[in-house]
Parts: sequence; structure tokens; C-alpha cells
Amino acid sequence: MQKLVVGADIAVVVLIINILILWEESFFRFGPVMLSQSNQPLRDRMLAVMADVNAQVAEREELVEAIAIAIALLTRKNLFILGAPGQAKSYAINQFRARITGARQFERLLSKQTDEEQLFGRVDLSSLIPGSVPRDVLEQDDYCQRQRSFLRDLMKDIRQSKDPDKTAKAAKLVETVSDQLGAYEKALGQVNGGEPQVNTSGKIPEADKQAKRAEQISASITLDELEQMQAEVAAIPVPDAVNELTDDILCQLRKDGIPVSDRKYLNYYPIAQAKAWLSGHAQVESQDLLALKNYLWQKPADRSVVESTLNRMCVNPMQDKVNSVRGMAVDVQAEFEANCADTSKPNAGSKALIKLRGELVRLYGEQRKLVVSAQTDTEKALTDGLLADMEQISRKAHETVGFTYTPLEQLAALQ
Repeated sequence: MQKLVVGADIAVVVLIINILILWEESFFRFGPVMLSQSNQPLRDRMLAVMADVNAQVAEREELVEAIAIAIALLTRKNLFILGAPGQAKSYAINQFRARITGARQFERLLSKQTDEEQLFGRVDLSSLIPGSVPRDVLEQDDYCQRQRSFLRDLMKDIRQSKDPDKTAKAAKLVETVSDQLGAYEKALGQVNGGEPQVNTSGKIPEADKQAKRAEQISASITLDELEQMQAEVAAIPVPDAVNELTDDILCQLRKDGIPVSDRKYLNYYPIAQAKAWLSGHAQVESQDLLALKNYLWQKPADRSVVESTLNRMCVNPMQDKVNSVRGMAVDVQAEFEANCADTSKPNAGSKALIKLRGELVRLYGEQRKLVVSAQTDTEKALTDGLLADMEQISRKAHETVGFTYTPLEQLAALQ
């Protein structure tokens, strides 16, 4: 796991989930899911870790839970956390990482002046020259350091000595040692030269140093278990109904002026799957799409619109669809009444009724689609109520122009 802590006017914490366990081979593996070595189900182990972190970080359930750290881990996605200083962003991340046995972490406080060399170290240019010896190799070689120290002492003696004989002997010894050291460094260059070396000493803290920052740990998972969790998440099916609902959400957000790219839209799958897995669902359900509220927005000002749209369309999607069809039926009724009131046109009522019938038959077809997709008694009651309202509009219109009322089912059969 890698984390960058950015400090400026607004503290920004970037969590780059990079567990290094599912690279080329297993990243695209969606085969049979391995069973955990523990008797405790994997989902329960993850929930226990989340609860343990929440016990250490007050009022950060949304960050720790499915909308942030846990989903980022389960989906192998990066996470960007934006917030003012002192909101326990770094602390929550450190607490979660401490509960993943074997995870590694890179942490760095950034400023506007921070560059790549300060983050990741600088390239030793001498290491790029074939036959040369990188500075860090020389610094780590005991023999080389001893000989250099001996040469410095000899040069100091030569400068301070007033005896010509001693000075001559010391100079000859300097020449001999320098030749030996040159030959030794040449041999080192044949072994180590020509390969780019990066000086990173003191840049990356050890994992055990990071672990000392954690409080008492009551629950943890291993990297192998996390890999199994990711495989289980990837195996969660996404029904066609959920895809259709996501299409509607995409269209609504774009209609509201929030630009959701096709790439972002097509990558929503893992987030919804992870939320479903954490919720114990056998497949992705409409409520699981609520986890997208921190995924679909582009600017912070868009968050309220995205969240309200998801709540309206996902908490009770059937109600939203029923209300949409009912609204169109009411518009058709208003248009019918306006046309009937236009006395300047002959047979205005009859013509208005014919148009109303056609529109209501079309909406009846939409109502039948909703009936087929209804999965609960509550949803079926909503579709039945919609049909009753549409029949009432049709009955009232027929009575207005003096025509015999015909149920919409029969009108649809005559089309």
C-alpha cells in the first residue's frame, strides 16, 4: 500500500492502493474463488477490520467503509481524499493499513515546492556511465571507505610534516594506495556500472516503523485473504436491470450538466460489486449504486446533485420510473383538456380524444414493462397504482366527449 500526504492550503491525502499481489497473471483471473484458510468468512473478516478501525477513528465511518478505503482495496482502485487539515484522513489510512498483515506503505508530506527527486530520490548520473561506480556503491563499500580515509590521513600528514624524508615516503605511499584504490574501483565499476541508480536513502520508511503508529489491533487480514476478497468481489454478477438503471442515471446526470465520461461510466462495475459484497448481496442491487456518489462527480460542487440523483433513482427506482410515466400521463391529460377548450376547431374534442388514446396506449406499454421488471409486492403495487391513474384519466376523457370508455388493455390490443 502506498500513500502520499499532501500539505498545502488544503490538506489532500492521496491513497494509492498498490498491494502488489494481483499483477499481470491474477489481475485478469476470474476463476473459482478460493476459500479462506480461516473458518470466519472473508466478508466478516473485512467487516471486523472496518469496525476495528472505526473504533479508533471517530465519525469516519463513510471514509473507512464502502465508499472509500475498503472499496478502493477491494477494487484495486486509487483513492483521492480531499479535506481540511486535522480531519484524521492520514490517521484513518494508517489504521487500516496496519490491519493488513504484510502491506507496505510509502508516505510523504508534500508542498508546492516538492519535486519528483524529493519524493523518489534523484538519479546518480555517474551510474549511467559504463565502467563508472555509483556513489552509493562506493559509500557502502567498507574497503573503499577505509582506503579513502587512509589517503586523507596521509595527505594531512604530508601537509603538516617538515621532514623531507617522511614527506617523500608518505607521497610514495599515497601513489601506491591511490593506484590500488583506482584498480579496486574499476573492478567495482565492471560489476555495478552502467545501471541507473537512484539515491533514496531516508525516503521510504520501513513498514515496522509505520506499524508503531497503530493502536491496539483487534482484527486484521492478510494479503492472501485480501486477494481472495478481490476475487469474490469480481465474481458478483451485475443484472441487466442494474445496467439499465445506471444508463438512466448517466443520462440524468448529463442532463443536469454533470459531464460523466463514457470511460468513467463503464468502470462503475467494480465499485458496485464491492458495495454489494460488503452488504452481503448475491448480486448487485439498485441500492449498491449509492456507492457511486463519490465516483461520478467532477467538481466538489457537483456532489450534492450526484447524491440526490442517486438517492432518488436508486433507493426506490421503481417509484421514480412510475412517477415519470405518471407525469407524462398528466401532461397528456392537460394537453387533451386544452385542445377540447379550443372551440375554434371543429370536432376538437373527438380529435383530442384520438390523440390522448394513442399517447395513453404508448404509456400503457411502458407500464407493462414496469410490471415485468417489478420484483417485490411493493413494486407491483406501484405499477398497479399507475395503471389505475391512467385508466382514470382515460375514463374522464371519454366522459368529457361523450364516448364509451374502453380499458387501455383493449385499446392496446386493437393497435
